[in-house]
Formats: sequence, structure tokens, C-alpha cells
Amino acid sequence: MPKQTFFNLPAEKRKWILDVAVKEFAEQGYKGANISRMVQEAGIAKGSFYQYFEDKDDLYLYIVTIIAGKKLAVYEREKGRLEDLSLTGFLRMISHQMFRDFTENPELLRIGADFVQLEGEPVHQKIMKLYPDITSSFYVPFIEHEIGQGEISEKVNPHLLNFILISLGMYLSYYLKTTNAETIHEELIDQILDDMEYILKNGIYTDKGKSM
Repeated sequence: MPKQTFFNLPAEKRKWILDVAVKEFAEQGYKGANISRMVQEAGIAKGSFYQYFEDKDDLYLYIVTIIAGKKLAVYEREKGRLEDLSLTGFLRMISHQMFRDFTENPELLRIGADFVQLEGEPVHQKIMKLYPDITSSFYVPFIEHEIGQGEISEKVNPHLLNFILISLGMYLSYYLKTTNAETIHEELIDQILDDMEYILKNGIYTDKGKSM
């Protein structure tokens, strides 16, 4: 996390430094991002950078925390709607939020997609220690609620299904990152979600496949 000296800076300067860092991480990825390039673009001395952050990991962790915070805020708000928001409804809401984030700030989404590919790296482990329950239980309350209501089979493993749905989020992030922004619209997101909902509700096997 940033040092207090960073928070002591005027808000406009803090925003400028973060904007430069976000652009660097979005364009170069975590591994390709370079502190020297960032401080030159931001117009600050390299020594000043280390007065604000411990190292590149510290800065990256702070930016990813900002991204995660936005998602967690939506999650905490909607988690209380178990009685009137279905699992697939929650999935659609989260996915459309991702789309809006992409249209408003595609650089943050690119950083999020790059973060997924860092699994196993020390910086990824540092961040996951801050949010140990994100991947293991994000959709679980909705899944368990619908199992209790008899809408999802009690044979379904909630944590396995949770992982499958988390993977859909990773796919959407990658899709938005690699697709020409001019060709992306919400109807495409709905089509992907329709395809996922079909699989969830109908399975993948025909009667012939089930009998083999």
C-alpha cells in the first residue's frame, strides 16, 4: 500500500501519478511495466517514487485493490438480494458491470485481465492474501440459496460451480481485452450469458450422450 507521503500529496498530483501508472500497467502488463518510464511520464524524480511506494509490487497492489474494491462494493450490495435476485440474474448484473467498466475505463479491465494471467507469481499471491474469499466463495451464497429453494440440484457442488462461474468472468475479461472495442456492445455480452445460462439449465449432453 502507498506510504503516507503519497496521501499527503495534493489530490490532483495523486490522480496524475495513478493515471500514468494505470496506463503503463494496462499497455505493458505487470511484467513489462517499468518504473523509470512511469516516473519520466509523471514528471517526478525516481527517488520521489520510493517515497510514495515501496516498489513496483506496492504500486500494482494498490491499483488492483482499487479494481477489486469496485467489484466487492457491487457484491456486498447485491448479496442481500438473495430472495429476489437469482444466480443467473446476479451473473448478468456482474457481467454488465464489467462491460460498463470496460466502456468507462478499458485500461482497468486490461489490468484485471493481465492479473488473472499472473497466477503463481509472488505479486498474485500477495494480492490473493488480501482477498482470500473472492475466488472461493463469490457466487456460493446464491448457489446455496437456490439449492435450498430446490431450484438447483442438491447434488451440485457449490464451490465447483462457483469456480466455473469465476472462470466465465475471466473469459469475459479476456474477451473484452482482446476484442476490437468498436465491435463490442451489450448484445454480445447477453449472447455469451445466454449461452452460459443454456448450459447451466440444460447441461451439455443429449439424451443419447447421457445414455452412453
